[in-house]
Amino acid sequence: MKIRDAWRFASVVKRSGRIVRDHVLITGHDEHYPEGAYYLAWYEHGERHGKAVSDFATVAEAARLKAFEVEALKAG
Repeated sequence: MKIRDAWRFASVVKRSGRIVRDHVLITGHDEHYPEGAYYLAWYEHGERHGKAVSDFATVAEAARLKAFEVEALKAG
């Protein structure tokens, strides 16, 4: 999302275990930002990685698959 002419990462808002489209947490408050994009972020071998997700419809599935992948890497 863009705040004061600068792009920032923010946590998504979840209700009933589902991501609320275009809503993020800013200083603990739910705010609506339709111009934002979705990214997955994870750590691998101590380094932070990220990947853009093309559209909202695939965010949950992409996050689920990445979580499985990260857990598999941890397990060896």
